[in-house]
Amino acid sequence: FLSNSINLVLQNQQLNCLKQNLLRANKELANLSELDAMTELYNRRGFYKYFTRMLSETKRRYAVLVSVDMNRLKHINDTYGHVVGDEYLDKIAESLNTTVGHQAICGRLGGDEFICFVYGSSSHEELEHRIDNLKAQRGRSFYSVHHPNMAYTVEFSVGISFYPQESMDFHALMRIADQKMYEEKKQRKLDGVLHTDNIERMSPQ
Repeated sequence: FLSNSINLVLQNQQLNCLKQNLLRANKELANLSELDAMTELYNRRGFYKYFTRMLSETKRRYAVLVSVDMNRLKHINDTYGHVVGDEYLDKIAESLNTTVGHQAICGRLGGDEFICFVYGSSSHEELEHRIDNLKAQRGRSFYSVHHPNMAYTVEFSVGISFYPQESMDFHALMRIADQKMYEEKKQRKLDGVLHTDNIERMSPQ
């Protein structure tokens, strides 16, 4: 009888351990399904989930959806390889995380497209200041671990749409922000900022 009781206790402990491991594994899988493996920002699914949850839980008077499109990624991939292109992606993600503030949801939609929803501001002016901080990251150089004697210039185009003034619908906000982003990208090309000969500036470390 004592032996049976001990075996039963051990079996219960093993079952509890297996259950906890299964719960942890399921949680990790859920996180992976919502995160971009490259940048660890939210992927499209994760971003939309938390965007809609935030809107349903809290009313924000001033918020902005930010569409960010990397420039020069294809050139970097073709010229220096995808390993350096991956570093470039990480630098854009880092710029988003460090400049828009903690009251923001940031994600990578895929390829060279990023998105942020910035909230918690008391005015349009405060929101625009936070976006200006992001734009100020353009032109910043970083050194690649794969090309330590080369400096690569971070470049991206930005478009914004204001919630709820311009729309309360995610897809409408996205269309507005995308349109403004493409307009800015076009203007920056006309201004020579994104000219092919200017694509990457390198300097000795």
